Amino acid sequence: MLLHFGFLVDEDWLVRRGVALRLGNNKTTEDRYYTIGQSVLDIMMKARLGDQCNIRRVVTKQGNDYWCMALASNDPREGMYTPHNMPPQEQLDRLKEVLMKKDHIKPQWYKAKYP
Repeated sequence: MLLHFGFLVDEDWLVRRGVALRLGNNKTTEDRYYTIGQSVLDIMMKARLGDQCNIRRVVTKQGNDYWCMALASNDPREGMYTPHNMPPQEQLDRLKEVLMKKDHIKPQWYKAKYP
């Protein structure tokens, strides 16, 4: 089972953020996904994560699917961080700050929607 470690991100929030920052618009489905992609790239840049973060579709224990800003995966081909080599706390803190997550929100492991 493929797992990703990171923060859940609401798709509509990514779109609203992207539109507010003039990174794209929400006129068509294509525009919407372009805006999501640009918003994600902007988040990664502002959190200074380079290529050490991915956006992945995940499923929660309740069966809901979300986007996940993932910093680790149990598949070593996904990136440099794995369950045995977790990302530094400073990277998690920077991403959490850019995502404007509340203090009690912690990154977690989530099951990949598309293994």
